[in-house]
Amino acid sequence: NWSPLTVAYFSGYLELVHLIYMQTLENENVSQPSPPEAPIVVASCNSIATKSRNGDTALRIACERRDLKVIKTLLRDTYNDLNLPGGYGGFTPLMTASEDCNPDVVAILLEAGANINLKNGDGFTALSIAAYRGHLPVVEILLDKGASVDMLNTAGSTPLLLAASNGHANVVDILLKGGANINFQNGDGHSALSIAANLGHLAVVEMLLHKGASVDMLDTAGWTPLMVAAFNDHENVVGILLKAGATVDAQRPNGTTALCIASERGHLSVVEMLLEKGASVDMADKKDNSPLVAAAWHGHANVVDTFLKARVSIDNGVTDQNKRNTPLIRAAGKGHVGVVALLVKEGANINAQCPHGSSALLVASEYGFLDTVTFLLEHGASIDAVDKDGDNALLLAAHSGLDGVVKTLIEKGLSVDFTNNEGKSALLNAAMEGHVGVVLVLLHAGANIDQRGPNGTTALLGACKNGHLEAVKLL
Repeated sequence: NWSPLTVAYFSGYLELVHLIYMQTLENENVSQPSPPEAPIVVASCNSIATKSRNGDTALRIACERRDLKVIKTLLRDTYNDLNLPGGYGGFTPLMTASEDCNPDVVAILLEAGANINLKNGDGFTALSIAAYRGHLPVVEILLDKGASVDMLNTAGSTPLLLAASNGHANVVDILLKGGANINFQNGDGHSALSIAANLGHLAVVEMLLHKGASVDMLDTAGWTPLMVAAFNDHENVVGILLKAGATVDAQRPNGTTALCIASERGHLSVVEMLLEKGASVDMADKKDNSPLVAAAWHGHANVVDTFLKARVSIDNGVTDQNKRNTPLIRAAGKGHVGVVALLVKEGANINAQCPHGSSALLVASEYGFLDTVTFLLEHGASIDAVDKDGDNALLLAAHSGLDGVVKTLIEKGLSVDFTNNEGKSALLNAAMEGHVGVVLVLLHAGANIDQRGPNGTTALLGACKNGHLEAVKLL
Protein backbone atom coordinates (compact mmCIF):
# COMPACT_ATOMS: atom_id res chain seq x y z
CA ASN A 1 0.00 0.00 0.00
CA TRP A 2 2.85 2.41 -0.61
CA SER A 3 2.03 5.47 -2.69
CA PRO A 4 4.13 6.20 -5.80
CA LEU A 5 5.53 9.25 -4.05
CA THR A 6 6.92 7.13 -1.21
CA VAL A 7 8.29 4.55 -3.64
CA ALA A 8 10.02 7.31 -5.56
CA TYR A 9 11.42 8.76 -2.38
CA PHE A 10 12.93 5.47 -1.31
CA SER A 11 14.40 5.00 -4.78
CA GLY A 12 16.69 7.90 -3.97
CA TYR A 13 15.94 9.94 -7.10
CA LEU A 14 14.95 13.47 -6.18
CA GLU A 15 13.96 14.25 -9.78
CA LEU A 16 11.47 11.39 -9.73
CA VAL A 17 10.08 12.52 -6.38
CA HIS A 18 9.54 16.01 -7.74
CA LEU A 19 8.02 14.71 -10.98
CA ILE A 20 5.44 12.57 -9.15
CA TYR A 21 4.76 15.38 -6.72
CA MET A 22 4.01 17.84 -9.53
CA GLN A 23 1.95 15.25 -11.42
CA THR A 24 -0.07 14.64 -8.25
CA LEU A 25 -0.85 18.32 -7.88
CA GLU A 26 -2.08 18.46 -11.47
CA ASN A 27 -4.37 15.46 -10.97
CA GLU A 28 -5.79 16.24 -7.52
CA ASN A 29 -9.12 17.38 -8.97
CA VAL A 30 -9.54 14.44 -11.35
CA SER A 31 -12.73 12.61 -10.30
CA GLN A 32 -11.91 9.31 -11.96
CA PRO A 33 -8.73 7.35 -11.29
CA SER A 34 -6.29 6.82 -14.13
CA PRO A 35 -6.65 3.62 -16.17
CA PRO A 36 -4.64 0.60 -15.03
CA GLU A 37 -2.36 0.82 -18.07
CA ALA A 38 -1.27 4.36 -17.25
CA PRO A 39 2.38 4.93 -16.21
CA ILE A 40 3.17 4.62 -12.50
CA VAL A 41 3.77 8.34 -12.15
CA VAL A 42 0.04 8.98 -12.49
CA ALA A 43 -1.39 5.72 -11.12
CA SER A 44 -4.33 6.53 -8.79
CA CYS A 45 -2.20 8.68 -6.51
CA ASN A 46 -4.76 11.43 -6.16
CA SER A 47 -3.37 13.07 -3.02
CA ILE A 48 0.11 13.77 -1.79
CA ALA A 49 -1.30 13.25 1.72
CA THR A 50 -1.76 9.57 0.92
CA LYS A 51 -0.21 7.54 3.72
CA SER A 52 1.93 4.47 3.23
CA ARG A 53 4.38 2.29 5.11
CA ASN A 54 1.86 1.37 7.81
CA GLY A 55 0.27 4.80 7.82
CA ASP A 56 3.41 6.86 7.30
CA THR A 57 3.80 9.90 5.05
CA ALA A 58 6.57 10.83 2.66
CA LEU A 59 7.32 14.06 4.50
CA ARG A 60 7.67 12.37 7.88
CA ILE A 61 9.90 9.70 6.36
CA ALA A 62 12.08 12.38 4.81
CA CYS A 63 12.35 14.07 8.23
CA GLU A 64 13.29 10.76 9.80
CA ARG A 65 16.04 10.32 7.21
CA ARG A 66 17.20 13.91 7.70
CA ASP A 67 16.90 14.49 3.94
CA LEU A 68 16.74 18.26 3.66
CA LYS A 69 16.53 18.35 -0.15
CA VAL A 70 13.50 16.08 -0.28
CA ILE A 71 11.84 17.97 2.57
CA LYS A 72 12.25 21.24 0.70
CA THR A 73 10.94 19.61 -2.47
CA LEU A 74 7.84 18.35 -0.70
CA LEU A 75 7.25 21.71 0.94
CA ARG A 76 7.83 23.73 -2.24
CA ASP A 77 4.11 24.00 -2.97
CA THR A 78 1.09 23.75 -0.70
CA TYR A 79 1.54 20.46 1.14
CA ASN A 80 -1.45 19.20 3.08
CA ASP A 81 0.07 16.50 5.28
CA LEU A 82 2.37 18.85 7.18
CA ASN A 83 0.75 17.92 10.50
CA LEU A 84 -0.29 14.36 9.75
CA PRO A 85 1.09 11.79 12.22
CA GLY A 86 2.76 8.66 10.98
CA GLY A 87 5.25 5.95 11.80
CA TYR A 88 5.96 4.51 15.22
CA GLY A 89 4.48 6.65 17.99
CA GLY A 90 2.25 8.68 15.69
CA PHE A 91 4.84 11.43 15.26
CA THR A 92 4.25 14.38 12.99
CA PRO A 93 7.15 15.54 10.79
CA LEU A 94 7.93 18.23 13.39
CA MET A 95 8.02 15.67 16.20
CA THR A 96 10.33 13.45 14.17
CA ALA A 97 12.72 16.31 13.45
CA SER A 98 12.63 17.29 17.13
CA GLU A 99 13.43 13.77 18.29
CA ASP A 100 16.31 13.50 15.83
CA CYS A 101 17.73 16.87 16.95
CA ASN A 102 17.61 18.47 13.55
CA PRO A 103 17.17 22.20 14.21
CA ASP A 104 17.38 23.11 10.51
CA VAL A 105 14.45 20.87 9.62
CA VAL A 106 12.52 22.05 12.69
CA ALA A 107 12.95 25.64 11.56
CA ILE A 108 11.84 24.83 8.00
CA LEU A 109 8.74 22.97 9.19
CA LEU A 110 7.75 25.77 11.54
CA GLU A 111 8.22 28.31 8.78
CA ALA A 112 5.95 26.19 6.59
CA GLY A 113 3.24 26.31 9.24
CA ALA A 114 3.67 23.15 11.29
CA ASN A 115 1.48 23.08 14.42
CA ILE A 116 4.01 23.59 17.21
CA ASN A 117 1.78 22.37 20.05
CA LEU A 118 0.22 19.33 18.38
CA LYS A 119 0.27 16.17 20.54
CA ASN A 120 0.67 12.53 19.58
CA GLY A 121 -1.37 9.73 21.11
CA ASP A 122 0.74 9.78 24.28
CA GLY A 123 0.33 13.51 24.67
CA PHE A 124 3.88 14.39 23.63
CA THR A 125 4.49 17.65 21.80
CA ALA A 126 7.60 18.45 19.80
CA LEU A 127 8.91 20.32 22.86
CA SER A 128 8.19 17.37 25.18
CA ILE A 129 10.10 15.06 22.86
CA ALA A 130 13.08 17.37 22.48
CA ALA A 131 13.22 18.01 26.24
CA TYR A 132 13.07 14.29 27.01
CA ARG A 133 15.89 13.60 24.56
CA GLY A 134 17.97 16.54 25.79
CA HIS A 135 18.14 18.28 22.40
CA LEU A 136 18.95 21.80 23.53
CA PRO A 137 19.12 23.52 20.09
CA VAL A 138 15.66 22.20 19.19
CA VAL A 139 14.24 23.18 22.57
CA GLU A 140 15.57 26.71 22.08
CA ILE A 141 13.98 27.02 18.64
CA LEU A 142 10.63 25.68 19.81
CA LEU A 143 10.52 28.02 22.80
CA ASP A 144 11.52 30.95 20.63
CA LYS A 145 8.67 30.11 18.25
CA GLY A 146 6.12 30.04 21.06
CA ALA A 147 5.82 26.40 22.09
CA SER A 148 3.74 25.92 25.24
CA VAL A 149 6.25 25.21 28.00
CA ASP A 150 4.00 23.39 30.46
CA MET A 151 1.83 21.15 28.27
CA LEU A 152 1.18 17.75 29.85
CA ASN A 153 1.48 14.34 28.25
CA THR A 154 -0.97 11.58 29.12
CA ALA A 155 1.19 10.59 32.11
CA GLY A 156 0.86 14.10 33.51
CA SER A 157 4.46 15.15 32.88
CA THR A 158 5.60 18.53 31.58
CA PRO A 159 8.69 19.02 29.41
CA LEU A 160 10.53 20.11 32.58
CA LEU A 161 9.77 16.82 34.35
CA LEU A 162 10.82 14.86 31.28
CA ALA A 163 14.12 16.73 31.01
CA ALA A 164 14.77 16.29 34.73
CA SER A 165 14.08 12.55 34.55
CA ASN A 166 16.89 12.09 32.03
CA GLY A 167 19.36 14.41 33.72
CA HIS A 168 19.42 17.13 31.05
CA ALA A 169 20.49 20.07 33.20
CA ASN A 170 21.03 22.44 30.26
CA VAL A 171 17.52 21.78 28.97
CA VAL A 172 16.11 22.23 32.48
CA ASP A 173 17.82 25.61 32.61
CA ILE A 174 16.41 26.84 29.30
CA LEU A 175 12.90 25.58 30.15
CA LEU A 176 12.98 27.48 33.43
CA LYS A 177 14.13 30.59 31.60
CA GLY A 178 11.20 30.00 29.27
CA GLY A 179 8.75 30.12 32.15
CA ALA A 180 8.32 26.46 33.11
CA ASN A 181 6.61 25.89 36.46
CA ILE A 182 9.50 24.74 38.65
CA ASN A 183 7.30 23.21 41.35
CA PHE A 184 4.73 21.53 39.11
CA GLN A 185 3.74 18.07 40.39
CA ASN A 186 2.39 15.21 38.29
CA GLY A 187 -0.43 12.92 39.36
CA ASP A 188 1.85 11.10 41.80
CA GLY A 189 3.00 14.37 43.31
CA HIS A 190 6.46 14.12 41.77
CA SER A 191 8.14 17.41 41.01
CA ALA A 192 11.19 17.93 38.81
CA LEU A 193 13.32 18.05 41.97
CA SER A 194 11.97 14.84 43.45
CA ILE A 195 12.39 13.04 40.12
CA ALA A 196 15.98 14.22 39.75
CA ALA A 197 16.75 13.37 43.39
CA ASN A 198 15.26 9.92 42.99
CA LEU A 199 17.40 9.19 39.93
CA GLY A 200 20.57 10.79 41.29
CA HIS A 201 20.89 13.54 38.67
CA LEU A 202 23.09 15.85 40.72
CA ALA A 203 23.49 18.61 38.12
CA VAL A 204 19.72 18.86 37.67
CA VAL A 205 19.17 18.91 41.43
CA GLU A 206 21.71 21.72 41.78
CA MET A 207 20.11 23.67 38.93
CA LEU A 208 16.60 23.35 40.36
CA LEU A 209 17.68 24.33 43.87
CA HIS A 210 19.59 27.31 42.48
CA LYS A 211 16.43 28.38 40.65
CA GLY A 212 14.31 28.15 43.80
CA ALA A 213 12.64 24.73 43.73
CA SER A 214 10.82 23.79 46.95
CA VAL A 215 13.22 21.49 48.80
CA ASP A 216 10.67 19.79 51.05
CA MET A 217 7.74 19.30 48.66
CA LEU A 218 5.91 16.03 49.38
CA ASP A 219 4.65 13.57 46.79
CA THR A 220 1.33 11.78 47.25
CA ALA A 221 3.01 9.06 49.33
CA GLY A 222 4.56 11.63 51.66
CA TRP A 223 8.14 11.32 50.39
CA THR A 224 10.41 14.36 50.27
CA PRO A 225 13.30 14.67 47.78
CA LEU A 226 15.68 13.96 50.69
CA MET A 227 13.90 10.70 51.46
CA VAL A 228 14.00 9.42 47.89
CA ALA A 229 17.67 10.33 47.58
CA ALA A 230 18.41 8.52 50.86
CA PHE A 231 16.41 5.49 49.70
CA ASN A 232 18.52 5.19 46.55
CA ASP A 233 21.87 5.90 48.25
CA HIS A 234 22.54 9.08 46.27
CA GLU A 235 25.00 10.47 48.79
CA ASN A 236 25.95 13.54 46.75
CA VAL A 237 22.31 14.48 46.20
CA VAL A 238 21.59 14.03 49.91
CA GLY A 239 24.44 16.40 50.67
CA ILE A 240 23.19 19.09 48.29
CA LEU A 241 19.64 18.84 49.63
CA LEU A 242 20.82 19.15 53.22
CA LYS A 243 22.98 22.12 52.30
CA ALA A 244 19.91 23.72 50.70
CA GLY A 245 17.96 23.40 53.94
CA ALA A 246 16.04 20.15 53.54
CA THR A 247 14.28 19.16 56.78
CA VAL A 248 16.40 16.30 58.05
CA ASP A 249 13.73 14.82 60.33
CA ALA A 250 10.70 15.21 58.06
CA GLN A 251 8.37 12.22 58.45
CA ARG A 252 6.13 10.34 56.07
CA PRO A 253 2.54 9.64 57.20
CA ASN A 254 3.79 6.34 58.66
CA GLY A 255 6.43 8.18 60.67
CA THR A 256 9.44 7.13 58.61
CA THR A 257 12.33 9.59 58.34
CA ALA A 258 15.21 9.77 55.88
CA LEU A 259 17.45 8.24 58.57
CA CYS A 260 15.07 5.31 59.06
CA ILE A 261 14.97 4.78 55.31
CA ALA A 262 18.74 4.87 54.87
CA SER A 263 19.21 2.59 57.90
CA GLU A 264 16.76 0.01 56.59
CA ARG A 265 18.49 0.03 53.20
CA GLY A 266 21.96 -0.21 54.72
CA HIS A 267 23.29 2.98 53.12
CA LEU A 268 26.09 3.69 55.57
CA SER A 269 27.46 6.87 53.98
CA VAL A 270 24.02 8.46 53.88
CA VAL A 271 23.38 7.42 57.49
CA GLU A 272 26.65 9.05 58.56
CA MET A 273 25.82 12.22 56.64
CA LEU A 274 22.36 12.47 58.19
CA LEU A 275 23.75 11.88 61.68
CA GLU A 276 26.32 14.61 61.10
CA LYS A 277 23.48 16.98 60.22
CA GLY A 278 21.71 16.18 63.47
CA ALA A 279 19.13 13.62 62.39
CA SER A 280 17.24 12.20 65.36
CA VAL A 281 18.18 8.62 66.23
CA ASP A 282 15.11 8.29 68.42
CA MET A 283 12.36 9.07 65.91
CA ALA A 284 10.48 5.86 65.15
CA ASP A 285 7.77 5.05 62.64
CA LYS A 286 4.22 4.11 63.62
CA LYS A 287 5.27 0.47 63.93
CA ASP A 288 7.80 1.59 66.53
CA ASN A 289 10.83 0.93 64.37
CA SER A 290 13.67 3.28 65.18
CA PRO A 291 16.65 3.69 62.83
CA LEU A 292 18.68 1.24 64.95
CA VAL A 293 15.86 -1.32 64.96
CA ALA A 294 15.50 -0.95 61.18
CA ALA A 295 19.20 -1.54 60.61
CA ALA A 296 19.29 -4.54 62.95
CA TRP A 297 16.14 -6.05 61.45
CA HIS A 298 17.66 -5.95 57.96
CA GLY A 299 21.06 -7.21 59.02
CA HIS A 300 23.17 -4.13 58.33
CA ALA A 301 25.95 -4.67 60.87
CA ASN A 302 27.99 -1.67 59.73
CA VAL A 303 25.04 0.68 60.23
CA VAL A 304 24.27 -0.89 63.61
CA ASP A 305 27.89 -0.38 64.61
CA THR A 306 27.68 3.28 63.58
CA PHE A 307 24.64 3.81 65.79
CA LEU A 308 26.29 2.07 68.72
CA LYS A 309 29.32 4.32 68.37
CA ALA A 310 26.90 7.26 68.42
CA ARG A 311 25.69 6.02 71.82
CA VAL A 312 22.19 5.09 70.68
CA SER A 313 20.22 3.17 73.32
CA ILE A 314 21.20 -0.41 72.55
CA ASP A 315 18.09 -2.16 73.80
CA ASN A 316 15.61 -0.37 71.59
CA GLY A 317 16.96 2.87 70.22
CA VAL A 318 14.46 4.95 72.21
CA THR A 319 13.86 5.77 75.84
CA ASP A 320 10.66 3.72 76.25
CA GLN A 321 11.97 0.27 77.18
CA ASN A 322 8.53 -1.37 77.08
CA LYS A 323 7.22 -0.06 73.79
CA ARG A 324 8.80 -2.22 71.14
CA ASN A 325 10.91 -5.14 70.07
CA THR A 326 14.55 -4.51 70.78
CA PRO A 327 17.18 -4.43 68.03
CA LEU A 328 18.46 -7.77 69.34
CA ILE A 329 15.05 -9.43 69.07
CA ARG A 330 14.59 -8.03 65.56
CA ALA A 331 17.99 -9.27 64.42
CA ALA A 332 17.50 -12.70 66.01
CA GLY A 333 14.09 -13.07 64.36
CA LYS A 334 15.73 -12.64 60.97
CA GLY A 335 18.75 -14.81 61.71
CA HIS A 336 21.29 -12.01 61.41
CA VAL A 337 23.81 -13.67 63.69
CA GLY A 338 26.51 -11.10 62.92
CA VAL A 339 24.29 -8.27 64.15
CA VAL A 340 23.22 -10.40 67.13
CA ALA A 341 26.87 -10.93 68.04
CA LEU A 342 27.63 -7.22 67.73
CA LEU A 343 24.71 -6.21 69.93
CA VAL A 344 25.50 -8.82 72.58
CA LYS A 345 29.15 -7.77 72.58
CA GLU A 346 28.13 -4.15 73.15
CA GLY A 347 25.96 -5.07 76.11
CA ALA A 348 22.45 -5.63 74.75
CA ASN A 349 20.10 -7.34 77.19
CA ILE A 350 20.12 -10.88 75.82
CA ASN A 351 16.97 -11.82 77.73
CA ALA A 352 14.91 -8.71 76.97
CA GLN A 353 11.33 -9.49 75.97
CA CYS A 354 8.85 -7.63 73.79
CA PRO A 355 5.30 -6.88 74.98
CA HIS A 356 4.11 -10.34 73.87
CA GLY A 357 6.93 -11.90 75.82
CA SER A 358 9.13 -12.99 72.93
CA SER A 359 12.87 -12.94 73.52
CA ALA A 360 15.73 -13.20 71.06
CA LEU A 361 16.02 -16.94 71.76
CA LEU A 362 12.30 -17.53 71.31
CA VAL A 363 12.06 -15.82 67.92
CA ALA A 364 15.27 -17.42 66.65
CA SER A 365 13.91 -20.83 67.69
CA GLU A 366 10.50 -20.22 66.13
CA TYR A 367 11.97 -19.24 62.77
CA GLY A 368 14.68 -21.88 62.67
CA PHE A 369 17.92 -19.92 62.82
CA LEU A 370 20.06 -22.60 64.42
CA ASP A 371 23.33 -20.66 64.38
CA THR A 372 21.61 -17.74 66.13
CA VAL A 373 20.00 -20.09 68.68
CA THR A 374 23.38 -21.67 69.39
CA PHE A 375 25.10 -18.30 69.76
CA LEU A 376 22.46 -16.99 72.15
CA LEU A 377 22.57 -20.10 74.33
CA GLU A 378 26.37 -19.95 74.45
CA HIS A 379 26.24 -16.31 75.56
CA GLY A 380 23.79 -16.58 78.40
CA ALA A 381 20.29 -16.52 76.94
CA SER A 382 17.75 -18.03 79.33
CA ILE A 383 16.69 -21.37 77.91
CA ASP A 384 13.60 -21.36 80.15
CA ALA A 385 12.11 -18.15 78.76
CA VAL A 386 8.42 -18.30 77.82
CA ASP A 387 6.12 -15.84 76.08
CA LYS A 388 2.69 -14.75 77.29
CA ASP A 389 1.13 -17.91 75.86
CA GLY A 390 3.49 -20.01 77.93
CA ASP A 391 5.38 -21.26 74.87
CA ASN A 392 9.07 -21.90 75.35
CA ALA A 393 11.69 -22.25 72.62
CA LEU A 394 11.07 -26.00 72.25
CA LEU A 395 7.32 -25.66 71.72
CA LEU A 396 7.80 -22.92 69.15
CA ALA A 397 10.44 -24.85 67.23
CA ALA A 398 8.35 -28.04 67.31
CA HIS A 399 5.31 -26.19 65.98
CA SER A 400 7.44 -24.84 63.11
CA GLY A 401 8.86 -28.29 62.29
CA LEU A 402 12.49 -27.43 62.95
CA ASP A 403 14.25 -30.71 63.68
CA GLY A 404 17.72 -29.25 64.20
CA VAL A 405 16.60 -26.54 66.60
CA VAL A 406 14.47 -29.02 68.55
CA LYS A 407 17.41 -31.40 68.90
CA THR A 408 19.74 -28.60 70.04
CA LEU A 409 17.28 -27.32 72.65
CA ILE A 410 16.78 -30.82 74.06
CA GLU A 411 20.54 -31.29 74.23
CA LYS A 412 20.77 -27.99 76.14
CA GLY A 413 18.39 -29.35 78.76
CA LEU A 414 14.82 -28.33 77.91
CA SER A 415 12.16 -30.78 79.11
CA VAL A 416 10.51 -32.63 76.23
CA ASP A 417 7.20 -32.77 78.12
CA PHE A 418 6.91 -29.07 79.03
CA THR A 419 3.43 -27.66 78.34
CA ASN A 420 2.20 -24.15 77.60
CA ASN A 421 -0.80 -22.30 79.04
CA GLU A 422 -3.19 -24.43 76.96
CA GLY A 423 -1.56 -27.65 78.07
CA LYS A 424 0.08 -28.37 74.71
CA SER A 425 3.43 -30.15 74.62
CA ALA A 426 6.07 -30.04 71.91
CA LEU A 427 5.02 -33.53 70.76
CA LEU A 428 1.38 -32.50 70.42
CA ASN A 429 2.39 -29.38 68.48
CA ALA A 430 4.53 -31.38 66.06
CA ALA A 431 1.96 -34.16 65.59
CA MET A 432 -0.90 -31.74 64.91
CA GLU A 433 1.21 -30.00 62.25
CA GLY A 434 2.40 -33.28 60.70
CA HIS A 435 6.10 -32.65 61.37
CA VAL A 436 7.23 -36.28 61.34
CA GLY A 437 10.92 -35.45 61.76
CA VAL A 438 10.27 -33.47 64.93
CA VAL A 439 7.95 -36.18 66.28
CA LEU A 440 10.75 -38.70 65.78
CA VAL A 441 13.33 -36.51 67.55
CA LEU A 442 11.00 -35.97 70.50
CA LEU A 443 10.13 -39.66 70.83
CA HIS A 444 13.81 -40.61 70.73
CA ALA A 445 14.37 -38.06 73.49
CA GLY A 446 11.75 -39.77 75.66
CA ALA A 447 8.67 -37.61 75.12
CA ASN A 448 5.52 -39.03 76.71
CA ILE A 449 3.63 -40.42 73.71
CA ASP A 450 0.32 -40.53 75.59
CA GLN A 451 0.54 -37.12 77.25
CA ARG A 452 -2.81 -35.35 76.99
CA GLY A 453 -3.31 -31.75 76.03
CA PRO A 454 -6.44 -29.59 75.72
CA ASN A 455 -9.68 -31.63 75.89
CA GLY A 456 -7.65 -34.77 76.48
CA THR A 457 -6.05 -34.66 73.04
CA THR A 458 -3.04 -36.93 72.57
CA ALA A 459 -0.43 -36.64 69.85
CA LEU A 460 -2.05 -39.54 67.97
CA LEU A 461 -5.51 -38.01 68.16
CA GLY A 462 -4.18 -34.62 67.03
CA ALA A 463 -2.44 -36.18 64.02
CA CYS A 464 -5.61 -38.11 63.13
CA LYS A 465 -7.83 -35.03 63.38
CA ASN A 466 -5.59 -33.10 61.01
CA GLY A 467 -5.07 -35.95 58.54
CA HIS A 468 -1.32 -36.42 58.94
CA LEU A 469 -0.99 -40.07 57.92
CA GLU A 470 2.79 -40.41 58.27
CA ALA A 471 2.69 -38.96 61.78
CA VAL A 472 -0.12 -41.38 62.66
CA LYS A 473 1.92 -44.32 61.36
CA LEU A 474 4.97 -43.24 63.34
CA LEU A 475 3.04 -42.75 66.58
